[in-house]
Amino acid sequence: MGFHEETVSFGGIAIAGQQGSLVAPPVGSGVTVVVYEPVSHVGGMAHIPFPERSSNLGSQTDHRLESLVQLLTATGAAKSNFRCVIVGGARYRQELGPEEDLLWPVMETALKSSKGYLEQIGVSEVTCEVGGAFGRTCSLRVSDGHLTVTSGDGRETLFMMGRN
Repeated sequence: MGFHEETVSFGGIAIAGQQGSLVAPPVGSGVTVVVYEPVSHVGGMAHIPFPERSSNLGSQTDHRLESLVQLLTATGAAKSNFRCVIVGGARYRQELGPEEDLLWPVMETALKSSKGYLEQIGVSEVTCEVGGAFGRTCSLRVSDGHLTVTSGDGRETLFMMGRN
């Protein structure tokens, strides 16, 4: 079996097994939720590019995360072993001025909704790489749980999701 890289579609979800990797499209004010299960070596991503709308709180995030969790558990991954990183939530449109102040609470809702859903299903390890003035991309190497987050300013952060 060869190495397989899966690119998560814009606004989509995807999972990969031990010999695979996942790459998410850039996310600015929205979020990408990365889930890794170190025992079964399965990983997944949900790309949530747009902040929640206040009239429909949680529906977009909850639907994507519920679908992602169902796919992961169908492979034998245990929710009790999930390790998660939430990436995004940037305030990168500084030139917008007053509109930015209106957008930030909506973006914050996407982050809170993601964390809330994960806590609701019993995920105890959730890390956030959010905020700042730049969007981000991320890639997960499923064999060892190495998650690389690259910011629009060129900064890279490595998360070791496979560590016990």
